[in-house]
Amino acid sequence: MKLALGTAQFGLNYGISNKSGRVPLSEIKCILKHAEQSGIKLIDTAALYGESEKALGDSGCLNNFNIVTKSPTFSGIKKLKKKHSEILKQSLWNSLQLLKLEGVYGLLIHHAEDLLKEGSERLIDTLQNLQQMKWLKKIGVSVYNGKQIDEIIRRYPSIDIIQLPLNVLDQRLITSGHILELKKRNIEIHSRSVFLQGLLLMKNCELDPYFSPILSHLYDYTKAIEKYELTRLQAALLFAMQIKEIDNILIGVTSSQQLQEIIKAYEELSDKKIDFSFATLQDERFINPIMWKLSEC
Repeated sequence: MKLALGTAQFGLNYGISNKSGRVPLSEIKCILKHAEQSGIKLIDTAALYGESEKALGDSGCLNNFNIVTKSPTFSGIKKLKKKHSEILKQSLWNSLQLLKLEGVYGLLIHHAEDLLKEGSERLIDTLQNLQQMKWLKKIGVSVYNGKQIDEIIRRYPSIDIIQLPLNVLDQRLITSGHILELKKRNIEIHSRSVFLQGLLLMKNCELDPYFSPILSHLYDYTKAIEKYELTRLQAALLFAMQIKEIDNILIGVTSSQQLQEIIKAYEELSDKKIDFSFATLQDERFINPIMWKLSEC
């Protein structure tokens, strides 16, 4: 089972298709129970995901999962100093208290640019020390593009995990060869944005006007997957499932019913193979959610 559970929705009103807001604790418990029963092994969270870590800890359902969490960010800081190493250590300690765990499977630097700053070796040294203390098993980083990957693995080839964006519209890291290169280096690959914050699951008529310039592309994509007799959910999952180099496909849900639907689709797709290169988009304004400028209403 490559599926892994993303938890931004457990602590934030996250995702453009999320109409229900933050997931209540009772539903989180149901989601985690079903995830465990279905063979999901990994949960991804972060200190910046609002109440996500607290909710996970309060659920009392983490014993059979590998937990990956993330660092605070050091935006606006040009040079990292000793105090920032202490902030990193304290942040993980706080996360462990909230999660009610003695250690986590992985700790990722949340913003890749923090590993490209002067003094970033302090962060890596701190992570390695925490690794020796058994507070974490693997060290990683969350990235947005190939340029970040190239520079980070040049500076820090001992990185264990890289989390990266990948979906049927955003295939940049496949065509650039970065996915293959990471696997050659035995780096664990966690892909996020398989549903592009829910955009790939929405009908074209439901989309924000911001996406008007790509509606014709999305229309052609929808027609193509209909010919393959795939739903939007199945197509988005199948694209990621076919990339054998990916170790974990992060999915976010707001209910146990959604999770059941995703797992059902995942299991039904095990034998299908489709070339999705026709669906790729290059314009980062539409495939990078950070750059989205959505209307207020």
